[in-house]
Amino acid sequence: FYLSCTIFIRLLIKSTFYPIIQFWMQCFCIPVSTIQMIKHLILNFLWKSRSSKIPWEVLCKQKEEGGLGLRNLEEMNKALYVKLIWKVINLEGIWANLIHCKYIGRKSIWEINQRSDDSGVWKFILKNRVEALKCLSLNIADGKTTSLWYDPWLNGSSIMERIGRDSAFRTGTENMSLSKILSNGKWKWDSYSFLFQIHAGIEGVKIHKNSERDFWSWKCSKDGLYQFKKVWKSVRSNFDIKSWASLVWNNICLLYTS
Repeated sequence: FYLSCTIFIRLLIKSTFYPIIQFWMQCFCIPVSTIQMIKHLILNFLWKSRSSKIPWEVLCKQKEEGGLGLRNLEEMNKALYVKLIWKVINLEGIWANLIHCKYIGRKSIWEINQRSDDSGVWKFILKNRVEALKCLSLNIADGKTTSLWYDPWLNGSSIMERIGRDSAFRTGTENMSLSKILSNGKWKWDSYSFLFQIHAGIEGVKIHKNSERDFWSWKCSKDGLYQFKKVWKSVRSNFDIKSWASLVWNNICLLYTS
């Protein structure tokens, strides 16, 4: 009886709590304190107590890993704030365009520093943009919308990181777009001596001649498009598979359906 109740409560949590949580997480960056409050609500519903009989981390393991298959809220938040950054860099929707006009303008999101009067959402985006970059890939076509110095077009990093800021100011190329070292779908970096030290890396960057403009894609997705489940799987903690898990869950399903 207890096992059948467990799967029923789990289904209720996943079908009621989680869709609401996911909806708000993809609209706002949820603070850690709020996540903790949500966690206590779920535990109270599950155990009829604010204290968990089983650690939260264990409950959030996948079923085959010995858990209940609930999603870790911090990892959900991480997977969904990456989507906010995706919207901003791709100008998806009215909100993204407003954010772009107010905070970015003609600059690159990767060169902007946080200010004290920035909104909470924007501060959160700036704080986590480097972490989000682990899931993103910048693909080069014409180079017109990509910053030569600040955008991470060189195998996931910027040339500012590779050769430093001094060359940008000394040569007056700080605001140059990548299109200046592209011509007819080929690299033309030899006109700029400061690029010689990284020329091998530049030549290794693929130019997408079939695309009209530069574009971003997801590393964890074959089609390059955002899919929450795939991004969540790429950011979640993985644990060892338990040999007994399938036996337990098969028995629970039999009890639940009988």
